Amino acid sequence: MNTRPDTPAPQGLNTVAANLLATLGQETEALARLHACFDAHMAALQSRDAERLEALTIELNETVHGLETLRQA
Repeated sequence: MNTRPDTPAPQGLNTVAANLLATLGQETEALARLHACFDAHMAALQSRDAERLEALTIELNETVHGLETLRQA
């Protein structure tokens, strides 16, 4: 393990770190979409807009599935 800050990390570790950061960014975006979709879903429930609610339910399910896929990767 590299413990000296002035010694560059092995290239493999840099790749792993970059991949983890990319995945974290994707998860953060998916969670933001999930939050926005949930808020819109609640508004549609309150307004009793059945068509919008159906479309948002599909979007919510797709977003959750995408997030689960990211977490499994």
